[in-house]
Amino acid sequence: MKNVNKALGIISITTLLMSPSVFANDWFIGAGVGYQSDTIKGHNYKKDSEDMSYQLRGGVIIDNQHRFTGNWSYTDNKFDGTKLEQHLFYGSYDYLYSVGQHSYLFGGVSMGVSDNKVFGKASTDFLWGAQVGAGIRINDNISTEIGYQYFDQDYSRGGYKIDDTHQIMASINYHF
Repeated sequence: MKNVNKALGIISITTLLMSPSVFANDWFIGAGVGYQSDTIKGHNYKKDSEDMSYQLRGGVIIDNQHRFTGNWSYTDNKFDGTKLEQHLFYGSYDYLYSVGQHSYLFGGVSMGVSDNKVFGKASTDFLWGAQVGAGIRINDNISTEIGYQYFDQDYSRGGYKIDDTHQIMASINYHF
């Protein structure tokens, strides 16, 4: 049943992306950099892991109001003598609200998987979250954004749990 649900999801996304109306819209690719904080709990332990986060993304804006994005985010840091390595793979939907000729606000939801390695314990788990931010369309091909993302993760290994993840990102996008 799990594989059937995955197949139906892939078919639905492929159908959306292959529809002629999507091809007439605004496709983009982008990269971002920012700050990430993960709250790690376990064994009378609670610590925030903080470091730089890097992001690659691509997607499509439909009707100037609806955006679908595929994202990859990475962080790698050390805290309390241990290492946290994290890859986040997720899809996002954002509603875009124009606040001027070249500026907009956005808000939306995200869902995907996280590949975490904490205290030597690795796992790939479900994640979900939400994001808000603002952007400026510099010209027809370039936009820049700043945003905040919150993720809840299901990582729980070796008595440790990643409780939540917060990111503040600045990104630049190329539209074609």
